[in-house]
Order: sequence, then C-alpha cells, then structure tokens
Amino acid sequence: MRSTSATAPSWSAGRRTPRKRRVSTGCRWVRCSTSVDWDAETITTTANLVRVRGVGLVRHHGKTFSSRRVLPLPGFLVKLLIERGVRDAAEDAVIFPNTQGGWRDSHNTAGRLREAFARAGHGWVTSHVFHKTAITVLDHAGLTARAIAGHSGHSRPSITQHVYMDKRADGRQAADALDDAIGSMRRGV
Repeated sequence: MRSTSATAPSWSAGRRTPRKRRVSTGCRWVRCSTSVDWDAETITTTANLVRVRGVGLVRHHGKTFSSRRVLPLPGFLVKLLIERGVRDAAEDAVIFPNTQGGWRDSHNTAGRLREAFARAGHGWVTSHVFHKTAITVLDHAGLTARAIAGHSGHSRPSITQHVYMDKRADGRQAADALDDAIGSMRRGV
C-alpha cells in the first residue's frame, strides 16, 4: 500500500503526457488494462475506468478504436517511474493507486487536484489544463493533428485541431505561400 503523498508525484507525472485522467487512473502494469514495455519505452492502453451507479469503478474497454493504442513514453517519465521503483512492481499492481492500493476514482482525484491547486493559489487549474498544455506543446513542436490526436486519444484529428490546436497564423509561412501562388499565376506558370 502506498500513501497519497507518495503517489501524487507519479500521478502528476502521468498527467504530463496528453492522456486522459480516466485512462491514467485505470492503469495497471501488466496483463490488465495497461502494459509497459520498458525496453521500447512505450505503454499500451486497452481500457479506462468508469463509475457505474450501484457498482462502483469498472474497467471499460473504451469508446473507440483509439482507446486501444501504444504510446511512446517521454524519457523523463520513464526515468521518474524507474526511480520510484515501479519497474519492479507486482504484475497486477495499480500504477496510480488510491490510498488502499486499488483503483483511483478520477472524479475523486480531480477533487483532490482542485483542492491542491486552490491551496497553491492556482484555483483555475484543472486536470484538463495538463491535457491541453501537453497538446499545445506537441502542436508547437510541429506535430500534425493526426499525430497529436493519436497520442492524446482523440478519435478524430478534426476534434484535436478544432478544440485544442492553435488557430493563429505563426510567422510568415501562410502569407509567403499566398505570395508564391499569386506570383505563379501572374507568370502563367
């Protein structure tokens, strides 16, 4: 069993990638909803957690095909997880457990995060801010909407583009492309 304070850094580290909170809180190491390939530095997600009235938390195999995917892990996250000893965890151990070692309810986790951010003077921050920030980092790094959608679990790149990606023109690329097109038309090319 791990304490809340011991699990919080690992959980927040998991949020530094554009994974949805319900997917992150439903992770196990091997043979269950998630599998980590330490050599390839990837994680395979095949399920998330949903709360069912009268039943509690239930593993759900996702709404779409994109719910089941292999994601490369950033090196800093692999290093953090190894440093915390999770590489040697039992095969059925929950990656981000609650205080009793079981599944962490994403709704309760969101509440704890809200309280922590409010105490720190950042009451406007939500877990979704981490998701959106990670997507913004990928957008600014020049990844395509399709690549970002695949990594963040969006079923359609159009959703990623419409909701998450920066719509402002960056630099002169668009203006230069129009100049080139008009110049070609004037030259009859």
